[in-house]
Amino acid sequence: MPVKDVYGSQPPLELLRQYFDHKNWYDLKSTRALYLHDLIFLGAMGLVGGSRQDVYPRFLRHFSIFSINEFSQESMAKIYSNVLLLGWKNNGFPSEIIMVVNQVVNATLNIFKAAQENLRPTPSKSHYIFNLRDFFRLIQVIPDLVNDSI
Repeated sequence: MPVKDVYGSQPPLELLRQYFDHKNWYDLKSTRALYLHDLIFLGAMGLVGGSRQDVYPRFLRHFSIFSINEFSQESMAKIYSNVLLLGWKNNGFPSEIIMVVNQVVNATLNIFKAAQENLRPTPSKSHYIFNLRDFFRLIQVIPDLVNDSI
């Protein structure tokens, strides 16, 4: 999110809000109204906290807001087990290796959860933000291992 200025506003969001409220922007040179048609705006954000700033209600009122709960451990294991199983089958891994899919996914999930709990972001190390995208990247790489090395 853009950093708030001394007045508490976020100029890029104010520019978007102007369009939402007035359905146009203005050309800075000619001061003529610029109309844009058939636009769809989508936004996504995480919960406020850490290095994430809040978005003020005057801007948020233009959006339909919904939240998605965290997936359960069982749901994540089922989803990623299928991804890994498909990857291993497509790469020709033997059936003995394919039988350990659930154990590999559960072990990786446990490491992921431990990293989330123990490596929390701090102001000096804000890169310690782990999410499902990181976990998915890891699961995607496992089937690419060379079949002979296992």
